[in-house]
Amino acid sequence: MAELTVPESLYGMALAEPLALNLKHDGCLIFIIEFIRTYCMLALNYVIQGLFLYEIAQVVQDHYGDGCTDEHLYLQLMCVFVFEVSIFHEFRNSCDLFCLLWHAPSSKYEQANKHAYDRILGLGANVGNSPGGAILADEAGSTGRFGKAFRTFRPPAHPDIKPWTLRGFSRLYKVWSTLIIAVPKLALDLLLAMYGSEYIAKSGDREAMIQNTLAVNFVLQVDRILYQAFTSEHTKASLSHMDPVIREVSNRVRFMTWAMNTVVYPLIVLTGTFAIVFYSKYRECDSYSAPIFFS
Repeated sequence: MAELTVPESLYGMALAEPLALNLKHDGCLIFIIEFIRTYCMLALNYVIQGLFLYEIAQVVQDHYGDGCTDEHLYLQLMCVFVFEVSIFHEFRNSCDLFCLLWHAPSSKYEQANKHAYDRILGLGANVGNSPGGAILADEAGSTGRFGKAFRTFRPPAHPDIKPWTLRGFSRLYKVWSTLIIAVPKLALDLLLAMYGSEYIAKSGDREAMIQNTLAVNFVLQVDRILYQAFTSEHTKASLSHMDPVIREVSNRVRFMTWAMNTVVYPLIVLTGTFAIVFYSKYRECDSYSAPIFFS
């Protein structure tokens, strides 16, 4: 068996928290605010990463032909390789997110008892598993209509409380999550891989090359920074303890996975590093010839 887990990041929160929100237990005010906040944070992440990507692309254009020298070729290859490893890790995370959305169990049961917003978006997948909603716990007694929106916040997770789950994941919500979360993340990863590598390769000196490597890796961390800064500890705990999606795998799949991770993936990243660095040199530099030991 293989476990597909929800990522502990802004993308994972945008996928899981709307499913756990419960209008009855969380209250109307918290339900609306948290629902809007989740997608606004996701949009903010896209805007920030998109602007960084645009500026990086502009710098790459401004430095056309600056990577022709082989004075710091070893450092150039090393920095691009480190970045490509980071971006390949993000690319695999994007693929895992697609796989999670594909294999997450969709179900039509309990649909008749759900409210309209539940039936449309597939919300409330957490119903029956954890007493309460995404933010507030179920408390004995009634607090009235006004006080319902301001109940005591959920205490730390108790061992007896079942975690959030993707059970009851509707197909419509799968499509929505794929288009809003998985596809944009993959697109940003691919674009950053293309422009970020050239940005590093065209750095003027050793210091700038090292700093630019750290800079483009920082762009990859924007979603985690926003998630860690603006997400409550209780929500982080609930997300980290979510039930994984179990997928049956054969020994053939296990062997192929081992071979890909041990041999194929490292070769892809290594080949991509050399291709990016030298393709840029041959494309932009007249009469460029590779060093003898690369010929």
